[in-house]
Amino acid sequence: MPAPTDDERLYRLVHDVYVLMDIADRAVLESFSLSRLQYNALRLLIEEGEHQLVRLAKRLLVTRSTITRLTDQLAARGLVRREDDPADRRAQLAFVTEAGRALWEQAHAAHLATIHAALTPLGHDHAALEALLRDLRTSVHAHLVQQQLVQKEDADPAPTAV
Repeated sequence: MPAPTDDERLYRLVHDVYVLMDIADRAVLESFSLSRLQYNALRLLIEEGEHQLVRLAKRLLVTRSTITRLTDQLAARGLVRREDDPADRRAQLAFVTEAGRALWEQAHAAHLATIHAALTPLGHDHAALEALLRDLRTSVHAHLVQQQLVQKEDADPAPTAV
């Protein structure tokens, strides 16, 4: 078997870091009975305000049926509320509740502590690493748009993940 290429080695490293951070994220969020998707939906609603369900689905890169299930779950726990959109009879808006904001803030504080614990020992220049990762995200996003795997406006390269 041939030795892995430079690109393959980099991909494996990025993938390995993702898997490890995913394990850490899930462990933190499970202690708040939140999935990563629920956490990110609450974050978007807190940071950006109410969203039409269709727009929220696009921002989270999920289907309409997934966003309906997700908001049903969050609404059942009193973390979000849904209302008909007065500007569009066919649409519903999702809003974060005070209980949702409070839970997200607790989960976010725990998440930040986990991130800090994982990244602080690096001792590297965080700005340089961030710049490289932003460039990587932009490159991958552009490739996916070119391949028509995502639409440019639907897959905003702004950070949406935990």
